[in-house]
Amino acid sequence: MSFAIEKTLEKIEIGKPQVHANVTVFPLFSSLDNIIPYRTLGEALADKVLNISEVSQGGSVPELMVENNADYPVLLLDGEELQGAKQNRVLNATVLLEEYSKTDIPVSCTEQGRWSYNSNFFSDSGVVMNRTARLKKNVSVSDSMRHEGSFRSDQGEIWEEIHKMSSKRAFHSPTAAMKDVFEHSSEDMDSYLESFHLQENQKGFIIGINGHIAGMDYLSSFRAFGSLYEKLLKSYIMDALLQERQVNKEIPEEKANFFLKSIIDTEETIHPSVSYGYDHRYEARHVIASALVAEGELVHLAAFSVDRMHRNGPMDGERGFVSLHRRRNSMRRNNENRE
Repeated sequence: MSFAIEKTLEKIEIGKPQVHANVTVFPLFSSLDNIIPYRTLGEALADKVLNISEVSQGGSVPELMVENNADYPVLLLDGEELQGAKQNRVLNATVLLEEYSKTDIPVSCTEQGRWSYNSNFFSDSGVVMNRTARLKKNVSVSDSMRHEGSFRSDQGEIWEEIHKMSSKRAFHSPTAAMKDVFEHSSEDMDSYLESFHLQENQKGFIIGINGHIAGMDYLSSFRAFGSLYEKLLKSYIMDALLQERQVNKEIPEEKANFFLKSIIDTEETIHPSVSYGYDHRYEARHVIASALVAEGELVHLAAFSVDRMHRNGPMDGERGFVSLHRRRNSMRRNNENRE
C-alpha cells in the first residue's frame, strides 16, 4: 500500500459515535496537516472560477470538459453530481484539477430520460450518489481501469440502480433523474440530518447502517470535508431509507477500527489521474476502496464494506463480489458517445 495512504490510516482517530434510527456515524480526525490548498466544487462555483460544459455541442455521455480559471486546485469528488447541459452526470473518480487548466473528466449519466440542453453550463446539484450505487460504480470503474486503462463505468448498471431507488421510494421522475429522487426524499432525510452534527476539525466519517459498517469518506482538509459533509451524509442516509429499517444495533468502535485496518490489507493498483496526482484502487474480500494521492498527500479516500450487505446491497458475500467484479460492462454500448 502507498506510504501516504498507510501513514494517513494509521493517524486517523475515531471520535464518539452519533446515532439516529438505523444509522451510526463515527467522526474521523487526524493530526496530519493539509498541504495542498485545494477547494471544493461548490466553493469554486461560488467563486465563479469554474466552467463545466459538454465536450462539444453534440455532447459525449462519459465525458465533460472543465475549465478551472482559479489560482488554486479544485477537488471534484467521486460520486458528486453535476446538473444541467444535456443531462445530469456524476463523477466516476475523484479529480484534483490543476490551476488555470482545461480537463476532460470521466462521468456517468444520472438522468436517463433527457438528452437536450436546459443550460449551457453545469452547476452543483447538491447530491452525491447514494452509497450502494457508488460502490457498484467503483467496482465497474476499477474493472475498466484494470482492463482498458479508462475511468468508464457500467452505465446500464447505474441506470438500473437509480430505477431501483426510485421504485423503493415510490416516486417517478419524468426524466429518471437521481436528483429528483433525493429531492422527493428530503423530508425523510431531515430527521437524520438534524441528529448528526459536524465536529470541529472533522475530516471524515465511518458510517454504519442497521448495525453493520457501510463505508467511509476521508479528506485531507477539514475545511473541504465541512463543505462536502451534508452531501456525503445524504448519500448514506438514502441507503438507510432504502433498506428495511431495523432497531439500530450498537456498533462498537472496534468494528470501525477493524474496518480501517482492513483497508491496509487490500490489493493495490495505481493509475495516473486525469489531472493532479494518482488514482489508487483497492480490493479485498470485504472491502473495495479508491483514493487520490497528490504530492504525497492522501487527498480523498472512499471505502465501502462488501462482506455483509443489507437487503438492497449490491452483493451477498464474496461470491457476489467476485461475480460483479468479473462482469465485463454488459451494457457498455450505453457508454458510447451520443450525437
